[in-house]
Amino acid sequence: YSNQGALERRALAGTYTPGEGSDVRLYSVHLDYEDLDVRRAQSRQTAMHALVYADEPWGVFVAGDFNALAADDAVQDFGSAGFARLSAASDAGGTEIDHVFAPGPANVEVVESRLLFDGSSEPEVSDHPGVLVRLRRGEPTPAVSTRFVASYDAGLGHGLALRGDTSPLGWELGWPAANTASNGWECRFLSWPSGTLTYKWLADDVTWEAGDDHLLDAGSTGEVAPAF
Repeated sequence: YSNQGALERRALAGTYTPGEGSDVRLYSVHLDYEDLDVRRAQSRQTAMHALVYADEPWGVFVAGDFNALAADDAVQDFGSAGFARLSAASDAGGTEIDHVFAPGPANVEVVESRLLFDGSSEPEVSDHPGVLVRLRRGEPTPAVSTRFVASYDAGLGHGLALRGDTSPLGWELGWPAANTASNGWECRFLSWPSGTLTYKWLADDVTWEAGDDHLLDAGSTGEVAPAF
């Protein structure tokens, strides 16, 4: 992750082919425990990477220890980017910090969602109960995918972030872009069915690009070469 706390955190992603259907990409995450801002930045970076690298029909899942409750920003940001929390049924009280997500357009049916090894039907073995989610894939639903693409060589260890005027974009905190090439960066959202967005790129979510704000219609792709 671009933002690290006391411990270095990384996400692990793998792609597999189920018995039938297209490939499925699974992200396993363990976000920062101590720092709320670091945890939120890691959550946003995971969401952007998963969406940018997702092959439609949205066969991508993100699961693991978010170290955040359902109401916390690190979890809420996933929903605002276009994900659905598949493990919601196992967490009626909103007290769990491990979650399972998939993009909303994937249209998966949750057949079962429950906790494992929580002291009820199985012995309690950890302060983290297991989360079991059984799914049945339906037909993906059409989605309005809005893409923000930037061409800029940020340099080793640096990156770009996106801010804008329409939620989940905001002017106070950026979304870390996924690095797609040596000078390529992208953010992707499933958040807006319509409308025109105003946005701007920042280097390391600190330095604003020079010039006027950019405009982009929802459902289209905006490609710019920002200067700093």
